[in-house]
Amino acid sequence: MAALVVVDHSVGVRNPVAAPQIASTASPIDTALRFDVHATELDDQDFYWLIGLLEGEGTFVAASPSGRGIPVVRVSMTDRDVVDRVGALIDRAVIPVRKRRAHHKTPYVTTIKGAPALSLMRAIYPHVGTLRQGSIERAIASWRGHRTRWRRPAARCSASDCLRPGARRGLCARHYDRWWKAGRRGETTDFGPLEPHVEAFGPITNGAELDDSSALAWLAGLLEGEGTFSVNRHSAAIAYPLLSLQMCDEGIVARVARLMGAPNVWRREAAKEGWSPTYVAAISGHHAATWMRRLRNSMGIRRRAAIDAALAQYQPIRLVDPPASCVAPGCGKPHRSHGLCHKHYMMWSRDRAKGRADRISPLR
Repeated sequence: MAALVVVDHSVGVRNPVAAPQIASTASPIDTALRFDVHATELDDQDFYWLIGLLEGEGTFVAASPSGRGIPVVRVSMTDRDVVDRVGALIDRAVIPVRKRRAHHKTPYVTTIKGAPALSLMRAIYPHVGTLRQGSIERAIASWRGHRTRWRRPAARCSASDCLRPGARRGLCARHYDRWWKAGRRGETTDFGPLEPHVEAFGPITNGAELDDSSALAWLAGLLEGEGTFSVNRHSAAIAYPLLSLQMCDEGIVARVARLMGAPNVWRREAAKEGWSPTYVAAISGHHAATWMRRLRNSMGIRRRAAIDAALAQYQPIRLVDPPASCVAPGCGKPHRSHGLCHKHYMMWSRDRAKGRADRISPLR
């Protein structure tokens, strides 16, 4: 069940799956590239988690007109464990960068450039929102098609029966020198250099619908970057978990609202001139607590701590699964509150108000 495709010389990268819950507009980007690839596997859950995180925290940088023409995909966050996970998925290093202010947390960055960045952008393009699609289109348009280079030497020389480590283009220094000199003399050898390895991202389940676990992975990645897990406190004794998302992309927020069952999406006007308006979707109470429990194991350290703090303060005052009829003995009237019908609820509440012993025992 791999989502990072290993492609031979004659096989192209397959298009990402059609995803009803996170579907996007038709793609003008050609997602069927041909690459010579040798890559490690990335399962579907990691792939969709990465899509969600890049939707929230990714930066898609077009090449500078005066530069080398290399587009960049970058993730920068203060959560080291989350950036480490991204770096492991795209096989890139994670580095700390300087804080903008003395009181700020240290941000960590991982970056992928050139042809591998193009492959990643083409794979995720159909699943991201319109704002991210625009950034990806500009980044891909800036690509000048530089030749892919080796990122690291090969572990072993590709020449048969040679156990020396690879030094240049998959050959050891001795065999590379023999191959190069033979080419200068117009001769051939029974060995030759290898092409560099290029990562090709994309799920292998072409044409399948996105299942619940993949949708959950995408949502976890998005909320890891842009979600808020907090508490809506009504009094010292009453507090409800609150799960919210606030972004500039209305389509993505609406997508999350449908997925989580949020009642609506509302618009917040820009706080300062030149800023974009944002859109918010939120759920609270038992519904938010259920989603927090579902998402918890997929979140990073900081988000898990916020979820645990919210759930620890949650003391529901309503019945989660109320009975169909009154629980008082011999009463079959419809349930109204605390497991009781209207008549028995009023009897119980008057007994409590006057300090009398309860004649009826409610469920709560």
